[in-house]
Amino acid sequence: ALVQQITPQTPHPAWLQGITALLQTTQLDVVAEGVETAFQATALRQCGISLAQGFHFAHPTSAAGLIEFHALNGGGAC
Repeated sequence: ALVQQITPQTPHPAWLQGITALLQTTQLDVVAEGVETAFQATALRQCGISLAQGFHFAHPTSAAGLIEFHALNGGGAC
């Protein structure tokens, strides 16, 4: 729900500034969940959040679909 607050009208909501400050003072890894747009992914990356998941990157898939994707993209044995 927090990531949904990142929009062109509100590119850096207050909570994002707090997370950015936390990341700068610790060695924590943060994974942003629910990233649905390139704009959100870019805003998060600019604030030091490099790990993310969501529909922007991929939609849910079955185990067979994942194996097929892996095979088609140069992956080795699973």
